Amino acid sequence: MSPLHVAPAALSAPVVQCRTTADFLAALPFFLGFTPRNSLVAVMFSGSRSRTGLRLDLPRDNSRETAQAVSSTLLTALESLRGAPRPGIPDTGRHAGIRPAEREYRPAVALVLATNRRFTATSDAPWRTFASGIAQELIRSGFEVRELSCLAANGWVNYLEPDPPPLGHPLEDIVTSPVSLSARFRSEHVPDFAALGRLPDPEPQRATAIAAALATDSRCTSSQAKPISIERTAAAARRLRAPEPLSIADSVDLIRTLATPAQWVGVVFGLMMSPEATTHMMSDPTTSQFFAQLSPQRDGAGNAHYPAVLGIFSGLGAMSPGRERLTDVRDRLQTATAECPSEHRIPLLALCALAWWLSGLQSVAHRHIEAARAINSAHPLVLTMQLLISTPAHLTPGAHR
Repeated sequence: MSPLHVAPAALSAPVVQCRTTADFLAALPFFLGFTPRNSLVAVMFSGSRSRTGLRLDLPRDNSRETAQAVSSTLLTALESLRGAPRPGIPDTGRHAGIRPAEREYRPAVALVLATNRRFTATSDAPWRTFASGIAQELIRSGFEVRELSCLAANGWVNYLEPDPPPLGHPLEDIVTSPVSLSARFRSEHVPDFAALGRLPDPEPQRATAIAAALATDSRCTSSQAKPISIERTAAAARRLRAPEPLSIADSVDLIRTLATPAQWVGVVFGLMMSPEATTHMMSDPTTSQFFAQLSPQRDGAGNAHYPAVLGIFSGLGAMSPGRERLTDVRDRLQTATAECPSEHRIPLLALCALAWWLSGLQSVAHRHIEAARAINSAHPLVLTMQLLISTPAHLTPGAHR
């Protein structure tokens, strides 16, 4: 099954008026935070405002049978996301004059299929059969489908048009949309989905210095139990939250700190709440036992992971910090990970995965865990995070128990 990518509308994002389907397609990357490729995107609405976006990989075939299978996954995710409205992209105006209160009893969704396929003179619009099957399943389940569009490599089409052009509408309609023009005026850049979460190229001098500092460090290489340092843990969380870039010494200390599982967990709490809260939790006689006794357990298949961590972290999605803070933390983490020698990277990759998962970007979180698995697929932290991110962060707390 394709991992879900959940993109809540940013509270600080400007309201974008979308009067046409071309406007909506132009606004979609800014709403999601990336440009979708080979994706099925669903945008939920509350009244005339978009609220949340979901992304799934497009399947291999364009059949109604496949549409039914994908619809089951999509419907489960959409139902889990129904709740309090969030601001975002206003509706295309098709329902102007209808008060939101008259429409909100029926959940509404816009569907976009972004594909590398092309319109041709000898075939129907790309993915039409699949799109029609998805829409029918959603309508049958009580959803209102407001948009059903295809964004292909050489054009776009609204499948709901009564007489769409055989070769689609020109992409120029999207490029010249007021939404696109406004974004270019503001110099806004949206990364491609394939580039989202990609580690940056490390600065050679920094990477060499960090590797040298870690080369003889038993705190990162020893398999023996390491003493827990409350001060080091709180300091690592504080550095990741600070606006300044990490220095070489900061990165070295971060790698050393995260190498100890109890400190890794403590840093997470420091990011989610505050470094001061972590200090209290790790020193309080009651809660400090959790950190002191943290150890991996083996399941029936002999795989070792941290069930205590899994149980607690399953509810983190409901208390996720602000999107802006997570964005800054992710940037610092990815820079530190890129500069870190591969043999020390697993704790950093696991923390990157957690940060992306908490941001609603489950697909990107999977990429980081796959990179960690390539280093050591049996690492308890890798297995723990693999289990955690298998369910989107917004779903019911305790889903892994």
